[in-house]
Amino acid sequence: MTRRRSATLAAWVAGLLLLAWALRQVSWPALWQALKQLTLPELGLLAALNLIILAALTARWRAFVVTLPTSIPFTTLFQTRLAAFALSYFTPGPQFGGEPLQVIALHQRGVPTSAATATVALDKLVELITNFTVLALGVVAVWMVGLGSAHSRLGASAAAAGLFLLPLAYFVSLHRGRLPFAALFRWLAARRPTGALRRGLGMLAESEALAGELARTQPWVVRRALLWAGAAWALMLLEFWLSARFFGASLSLVETLAALAAARFAFLLPMPGGLGALASSQVLVFSALGHDPNVALALVFYIRARDLLIGGLGAFFGARLVG
Repeated sequence: MTRRRSATLAAWVAGLLLLAWALRQVSWPALWQALKQLTLPELGLLAALNLIILAALTARWRAFVVTLPTSIPFTTLFQTRLAAFALSYFTPGPQFGGEPLQVIALHQRGVPTSAATATVALDKLVELITNFTVLALGVVAVWMVGLGSAHSRLGASAAAAGLFLLPLAYFVSLHRGRLPFAALFRWLAARRPTGALRRGLGMLAESEALAGELARTQPWVVRRALLWAGAAWALMLLEFWLSARFFGASLSLVETLAALAAARFAFLLPMPGGLGALASSQVLVFSALGHDPNVALALVFYIRARDLLIGGLGAFFGARLVG
C-alpha cells in the first residue's frame, strides 16, 4: 500500500472513530425531538440565508474577476464556486482542491490561464486572511468561555496566530511588489528546460506577478473583496446562531463564535468534509458550555444535510463545466 493510500485510510478510520464516539454521547429519541423542532418557515429562512452567503462568497471572487477585460456573468461565477466547493468538500484535506475548476471556468470564457489563476489566488488569499482572523477570534472566545486547559488554549492561540500571519505576510509582500514564489518557480523551471512542468511553473510565476500588480495598483479591489468576505462571515455567524436556536440552544455571541471556530477547525483536519471531527467537536463544545449534546448533534445533522445539498448542486455544475 502506498503512503498516500495509507494516509487516506488512516484519515477515514480516525474520522469514523470520532463519529462513533460522538454518536455514543447522545440519545436517539432526544436527538429526534431536537430535529423535530425545526419548522418549515425556519428551514426556509436558513435556506435563504445560505443563498445570500453563497452570493457574498461569489461576490468576493467577482471583485477580482471584474478587473479582467472579459466579462463573466455572475451566474457562471456562482455555479463555478459551487463546483469548487463540491470538489474541496468531498476530498480529504483542509478544504482545498476546487481552485483549478475556477481557473478552468474562466479560461473557457477566454481568460488567459495566468490571469485566471491570479484572480483565484487573490480570492483564496482573502479567504485565508478572513478565515484565520475568525479562527483567532474563536480562540479568544474559547478563552472567554473557559473551555480547555491553559496549555491547550495557548497552543491553539499560537496556531491560530501563525495561520493568520502567514497569508497576511504574503499579501503584504505582494502589495510591496515582492514576489516570494516567482523566484522559486523560475529556479525550478531552469532545472526543467523542457516539458509541461517548466511551462506550468512559468505560468505560476506570471500569475503571481499579475496578482501582485493588481494588489499594488488597485488596492480598492482588495478592500472590496475583504468587505464581501467580512459580510459572508457575519452572515455565517448569524446562520449558526439561528440554527442552534431553532434546535433549542440559546447561544451567546461568544459561545456562537467558540462553537463555530471549533467547527471550522474540524474542517481543517485531513478527513473528507471533517468526517467525525465536526460531530465530536460540537458535542464537546456544547456539553462544556452546559447545553444539550443532542442539540449539538442535531445541528451537525443540519450542517451535513446543507453541505451535501450544496455539494450535490456543485457536483452537477462541475460535471457540466468539464463535460
